[in-house]
Amino acid sequence: MLGENHSLLNEFPQYKDTINTLSKHDAEFAQQVKDYDALDTEIRTLETT
Repeated sequence: MLGENHSLLNEFPQYKDTINTLSKHDAEFAQQVKDYDALDTEIRTLETT
């Protein structure tokens, strides 16, 4: 669907604690999550304009 939020935490709420822990202790993972979420935001913007 257009404009849906597909951020990592939104897609995998059951792994919220794991994602947050990994993001806190693994800089590479944290950067990948940040990049993924930024791309999702960019795609949603493109879909809705």
